[in-house]
Amino acid sequence: MSPIILQYNFTKEDYTAYYNYGMWSSGARKKVRRNDIIKTMSSILIYAVIFYLSLGKTYPIKVMIPILLLIIGVSLLPYFTYKNKLDKQLEEFLEDTDNANIFTKFSVQASLQELFVKNEFEETKYQWKIITNKIETDTHYFLFINSVQAIIIPKNAFINNSDKIAFDKILSTTLSFDAQIKQDISNATK
Repeated sequence: MSPIILQYNFTKEDYTAYYNYGMWSSGARKKVRRNDIIKTMSSILIYAVIFYLSLGKTYPIKVMIPILLLIIGVSLLPYFTYKNKLDKQLEEFLEDTDNANIFTKFSVQASLQELFVKNEFEETKYQWKIITNKIETDTHYFLFINSVQAIIIPKNAFINNSDKIAFDKILSTTLSFDAQIKQDISNATK
């Protein structure tokens, strides 16, 4: 099988897709957020019951309900503003001139032996066994080399569908069983 060669400009939109997936959309992040909300709601419920039992006989129900609603609202406010905070961090990262060298032209060569990634600043050869996880979205491949770093390949870099099919075949042939299982688990938790 001949190597697949891709050339593309890595853009802010590509990084945004990676960041949003890793920090917001991934199944693992959704599960963490859901568990945090459940813990918070459980704590609020316990405090509400204690509050009601200790002061319920002193204050009328008309006063208790707005107080309880205020406590619940204030307690859940961080969960409603979390995505906005992430978006602001992303915007600051993208506007930082020290990060401009990330957005450059890339050349990727994928063969059964290795993945060769090159831009104007560096060249790196990866053995396939370093890929710990593969995430495929509608627009990108994220080939994780550890828990936070990934080789990001936009799908629009493929000139034709046969190159994409060949790349998928290389990935299915070369990635470790663990990386394949993690992909299945990530998809199952979405």
